[in-house]
Amino acid sequence: MSRQDDSPLSITPAIIHVRLSSEPLSPEKQEHVRQEVREILKRRQHYVDLARGQLRFNY
Repeated sequence: MSRQDDSPLSITPAIIHVRLSSEPLSPEKQEHVRQEVREILKRRQHYVDLARGQLRFNY
C-alpha cells in the first residue's frame, strides 16, 4: 500500500464518473446533468480565481 493510500487527508482530483449506455438520456436527465456540470465548473472557476489572487499577493 502506498503512503498516499494510508493518509485519510490525501487530496485527490475530482473525477466525473460517466456511465456508458446505449439508451439516450431523457430530456429531464440531460438537464440535470447539464446543471451538475455548470455547478462543477463554477466551483472550479472560484478556486482558479482564488489561486490567481494568492499568486498576485505572493510576488
